[in-house]
Amino acid sequence: MKKVTVQFVFDGVIRPQENLQGVLFGDKVLIAGGEVGLYQAVKTDNPDEVIVDLVANDTDYLSENPALLIELIVSDLGGGSFVQV
Repeated sequence: MKKVTVQFVFDGVIRPQENLQGVLFGDKVLIAGGEVGLYQAVKTDNPDEVIVDLVANDTDYLSENPALLIELIVSDLGGGSFVQV
């Protein structure tokens, strides 16, 4: 688990005012910005920042499987490191 800044890509553009804090679990990031969601994270040059490209992949893995939140809480997937699968 690692706290990161999440930058969102909307129509190919990153808007810094839309950034949120998130928790990195392997190659997914948990965010809470109005709603809680789990999205695919894309590595950046800065280890404290990830990108969520909503054009390439807008899947919210928690909406598909809400019980996944329990699994994230009880296990530290990837130890906070970025693992691409």
